[in-house]
Amino acid sequence: MRAHQACAIESAALHNQNFQVFVLFACRTYLEKPAHIIDALLSYKNIKFRELNIGTYILDTPITDWLKLNDFYRSSFLMHHLSDLLRLLTLYRYGGIYLDMDVMLLRTFEDLHLNYACSMGNQSISNSILGLEPKGFGHQLAEWLLQDFRKNLMYYAIER
Repeated sequence: MRAHQACAIESAALHNQNFQVFVLFACRTYLEKPAHIIDALLSYKNIKFRELNIGTYILDTPITDWLKLNDFYRSSFLMHHLSDLLRLLTLYRYGGIYLDMDVMLLRTFEDLHLNYACSMGNQSISNSILGLEPKGFGHQLAEWLLQDFRKNLMYYAIER
């Protein structure tokens, strides 16, 4: 983990003390170095590090069968797509707010209603900031985003 990523996590925790800030990983590499950064973040009561077992995490989701076919793991951009997949699966399962690890917060999200995304210019939506309700429209949107991820993004990214 780099210092600027730790600053982004810290800013989320500081400005949203009533929220739990989960930092999710698909592997343990975040523990390898530098330990002082991890220790500093863990001093915040609302920051939690979680290592995910992808095989378990995908169960009972709209794309379980597709991921079991292993097409996903042939992606030319596996790490980027794994990050995209984990954020969408997490929002599908639990709802909440997702932030890329280069997003610094200057104020709280407490008064912000869910079901939003970040724009990239006038005609594109980015997945670097997403806030979705765990049920209703937010859950339906997360399901649609997972299906879109499967159908469109992977079609162009898998080596054939």
